[in-house]
Amino acid sequence: MKTLKLLALLALFGASSVQAQTVYSIFSPNGGLSGDWQYQYLELSSAYVHGSLAADKGGTGTTSASDHDVMVNNGLGWLVKSLPNCTDTTGNHLNYDRATRNFACGTSAAAQLAGATASLGGGLLAAGGCTTGTANVPGAATSMVAVASPTTFPGNGTTWLARVTATDTVTVYLCAMVLGTPTASTYNVRVIP
Repeated sequence: MKTLKLLALLALFGASSVQAQTVYSIFSPNGGLSGDWQYQYLELSSAYVHGSLAADKGGTGTTSASDHDVMVNNGLGWLVKSLPNCTDTTGNHLNYDRATRNFACGTSAAAQLAGATASLGGGLLAAGGCTTGTANVPGAATSMVAVASPTTFPGNGTTWLARVTATDTVTVYLCAMVLGTPTASTYNVRVIP
């Protein structure tokens, strides 16, 4: 049934027969429904298609590609480029260099700036009173942002904050909003460049 419909459709546009192993394309040059419709065909079994199909004929110009290869166009034709296996343990990602048309692994994140304080809390603090501790964070600068997180929740009625107070030094402030004894805890510190 499909062959009869295709024959009828191609006959409508001037084709005299339909061949096996042939790809047909029926189109309107102006993109509309009216006008002179035309058809093209490509015989897949003919001597014209062996190995690779040239880019100017609608192909890629390549005969095969390996696993994890991609096609990259250089403006004249297609190139086969292999994708590297980028592990994501330290912020690795895939880079593409437009000048060389190559893919490579790269890292977008700078080394993590982190540290920890000794234990803070465990003693009575007046309302509004604070205790402090420092963490050594190599690479930290006073222009950067610091955050802290306790390894053990110090309790309700407390708050904490961190800031880079000197090169390579982050100070964590543990403060009481009401009279109380915050639970002792170390504080993990991260600095954002």
